Amino acid sequence: MISYATGRKSPEMVRTLLELGTPLTGVILVAAAHSGSVEMVKLLLEEGVDPDQGNPGFPTALGTARAFGHHEMEQLLLKHGATIEVVPQA
Repeated sequence: MISYATGRKSPEMVRTLLELGTPLTGVILVAAAHSGSVEMVKLLLEEGVDPDQGNPGFPTALGTARAFGHHEMEQLLLKHGATIEVVPQA
């Protein structure tokens, strides 16, 4: 459910889900970056989501932001410690 809300640019829904105790699981930061919502990425980072989260061999939120030309989002991710663009294979 939280992945759906992040991918749909719905910070209000994500805030409600967090208030209800929904865990921050999956690659929700990547979904938020893909959606193009800087507000969503900021919310998730403020909630403590790992800025380098992702699946091995696939782009992180930083890689996604760069690929789509979301420069403001890229700067936000870097400010919060993002360091990799693709998660290394295990």
